[in-house]
Amino acid sequence: MKLIVKYCLLFPLFLSFSCEELTEYEFSAEELNFIVVNGHLTNEKKSHQIILSHPINDLNEKPAPISNATVSIYDGDSWHELQEDILNPGIYKTSSDFRAVINRSYALLIITNENRYYASTYMLPVSPFNPLKFSFDNEKDMFKIDSVNQAFDRNESAIYEVQIDWTNVPGYDLIDDYLKRATLYYYTLSTIDISQVFAPEKEEVYFPAGSTIVESKYSITPTHASFIRSMLLETEWRGGLFDLSHGNVETNLSEGALGFFAVSTVVRDTFTVSHSK
Repeated sequence: MKLIVKYCLLFPLFLSFSCEELTEYEFSAEELNFIVVNGHLTNEKKSHQIILSHPINDLNEKPAPISNATVSIYDGDSWHELQEDILNPGIYKTSSDFRAVINRSYALLIITNENRYYASTYMLPVSPFNPLKFSFDNEKDMFKIDSVNQAFDRNESAIYEVQIDWTNVPGYDLIDDYLKRATLYYYTLSTIDISQVFAPEKEEVYFPAGSTIVESKYSITPTHASFIRSMLLETEWRGGLFDLSHGNVETNLSEGALGFFAVSTVVRDTFTVSHSK
């Protein structure tokens, strides 16, 4: 890829004008010899997933999955080997009765192409959450979320997941189902950044009465909170008035791997949106 740059300088004070010659820069996409790991265990009794993929060079590029890896989790007592999903390559699953336990440490081992990658973490308890607040927009005849969490809490960091579904609300039958669902994430951190305070506004999500909302709160360790902060600095908080220089997103994985291996306690609430709420 070539980038053509032309500099023109005008100095009216000295009544002089100058132009630089054309300059060509050669760019080549760097070969990324990493694996990307996305794994999140919780206290829920279910099949948990560890997702392995290759890095991407373009923003909208679909990550290529990493298949035929050996993925294992150690819970302090025994090793649990995960099985790759035949229909979804790169997704490795625990048994359906697996669940993490508070205050216990967990280790992740990945072996692929004779390379080994490690990560370790532990699970903290989570405090109850206050129900989110939403309001009715008379002009749009729909609801929108006003607040979910406080952005800063010295004593606890957490992830909030809000799933909104109005696929069964009458009057929206002609709209594709994927346009009648939304998943939003909010974060409470024990630190606060100027990029966070002056971050760009988020797009509002509007939903009708009768929508079902599932609100979940996940505990996170200080290391997990640092990973989220570094991720937000490169994504949601980017483009504000006080952007910082680009940097690498933190990880708890060994050299050669990117992403994060997390374990969380989760609490959850489900309710239906109504005009009387």
